[in-house]
Amino acid sequence: MYRKLLDDGIAEPEEIRGCSEEEVRGFEKENNLRLPGHYRNLLLMAGHGAGRLLRGTDIHWGQVTGLREATEELLSEKSDGDHPAVYLYVEGSDAPRKIYPTFDMFLLEELKLAKQAAKWEAGD
Repeated sequence: MYRKLLDDGIAEPEEIRGCSEEEVRGFEKENNLRLPGHYRNLLLMAGHGAGRLLRGTDIHWGQVTGLREATEELLSEKSDGDHPAVYLYVEGSDAPRKIYPTFDMFLLEELKLAKQAAKWEAGD
């Protein structure tokens, strides 16, 4: 994925900043949980930033660590193990809604969108 971010113009090398294993392990220990594998891997590769990928979302490290209560409630109701579905919550709505059946499908779509945005910003 690192190479794809660079090749598609989604991020520059200095914009791709992963979390340390210690950060992720500490978060898991503090919260007595194990993050789903694919999401954990994303945090380790680009948890502190990945250029245009997922910009403006609550998926990066600084936002994740502050969403514990809401996340626990959602996961307790809708946990899918290591390949969780992705839900969208819009502030003010009644409940989150499922938008992708797996995290992998969500990430692939976000990569496509970020690639399109990079081309648009470059004037291609």
